[in-house]
Amino acid sequence: MEKKFSEEENDDNWLMAPFNYIRSKPGKQIRAKLIVAFNNWLKIDNQTLDEIIEICDTLHNASLMIDDIEDNSVLRRGLPATHEVYGVAQTINTANYIYLYAVEKLLKLGHPKVTDIFIEQALEAHRGQGKDIFYRDSYTCPTEAKYEKMVIQKTGCLFFFPVKIMQLFSNEQYDFNKIIKLLALFFQIRDDLMNLTFEDMAKQKTFAEDLTEGKFSFPIIHSLSKGDKDGDDTILNDMNLNGEVRIGEYISEDDSEDEKHLLAPFDYIRSCTSVETQLTALKAINKWLLIDERILNLIEMLGYAILMIDDIEDNSILRKGSPVAHSIFEKFMEEHRGQGKEIYWRDNNICPTEEQYEQMVLGKTGAGMGCCFGLMQLFSDVCINLGKFINLTALYMQIWDDYLNLASEKMAEQKSFADDISEGKFSFPIIHAIRRAGMNEDDEVWGGNDRIDEIMASLEDIYIVAQNVELKSDRELSNLD
Repeated sequence: MEKKFSEEENDDNWLMAPFNYIRSKPGKQIRAKLIVAFNNWLKIDNQTLDEIIEICDTLHNASLMIDDIEDNSVLRRGLPATHEVYGVAQTINTANYIYLYAVEKLLKLGHPKVTDIFIEQALEAHRGQGKDIFYRDSYTCPTEAKYEKMVIQKTGCLFFFPVKIMQLFSNEQYDFNKIIKLLALFFQIRDDLMNLTFEDMAKQKTFAEDLTEGKFSFPIIHSLSKGDKDGDDTILNDMNLNGEVRIGEYISEDDSEDEKHLLAPFDYIRSCTSVETQLTALKAINKWLLIDERILNLIEMLGYAILMIDDIEDNSILRKGSPVAHSIFEKFMEEHRGQGKEIYWRDNNICPTEEQYEQMVLGKTGAGMGCCFGLMQLFSDVCINLGKFINLTALYMQIWDDYLNLASEKMAEQKSFADDISEGKFSFPIIHAIRRAGMNEDDEVWGGNDRIDEIMASLEDIYIVAQNVELKSDRELSNLD
């Protein structure tokens, strides 16, 4: 395999490449046309209207990238699906980054309630998508009523979101709930029917994709609920299902049951994962910030959610000895930039410099920690600059983890032997060895083992301060950095 060394790349080029790819062949722009149609009632200004259309198109394309992975699709709009071109890991990371990028553009609209609407509709979309996936993967055929609820959440959010945002900037007030629900149902049921019968859609996505995927679309649900036993067997055979199918009457009508299924991967990873190192750092910081323990618990949840995505991107098979569960604003975006660099280097066989590795770690690991500590500071009356501590802790944690991955028998039991090597990841020991082995006179190395010793010594001093500090004044705290 050819070994390539990294040069400075334009971050946006490789980070945005999957998004630019899916956007290169636009869809039918139905949502944009509907937004313009609703503006006949709401009458917002053209500039705001165009910005909302652009934001919605951005979110829609990002959601398609994730949707194609979840559905194992091979085609989208007649082209190979994005993950078929750029890989699952880079596609997931870019799509998540685009979600945050769209929120950043939303905030620039200048209304305080835009994020409330985004969170409300994003949660609904994921609840609906989660139900759809659960029905498919557990061979559970929902009732038509359950299907309708799922569609209103999953597809309805794509209509509710722009209209609710538009209403923030309009002097006209209407109740669009009924028409939007009907539009969502019409749009999804029509799409389900076309998937099974329409030749042009077969060219765009492959023939009868819902059947081969095993998805319970509306025609399939209707046929199973109204048909006879022989007909049911024919349909189920075409769906390539490998388990016993449960028909509608076996499903609880209690929506709280759906929530349990949706959160099952999160509960699983929490049961088999520990983040002791990060929690120790959080508690050390809290000696200064003194925030409520309940806030710490919420911040801990962010850590578990990040692990779920990280395991998918790394093709990990174990987390803490068990099979993995496939699962401040600027800091979130920075973390995706850092993770994106690591994936890009791995998938393109590019060995970065040690300096580039350090910058990647500060983005990937440091940004995650910075987000947690930044959230803590929002709930604290204590002002302190934690930048140096966060950067040193991030470097120490990541380099320590890299070495353990290759040398620790215990970690081999927890994740699999030398996971970074089998994955093809350029971890610090690998980068250091390659760079040392192939150095020329002009090569620059950032300090190797001396740099590690420096990081560990600095951290030891900071942890001693964290364990023994007596809070007296903001001035004293500001001098700790």
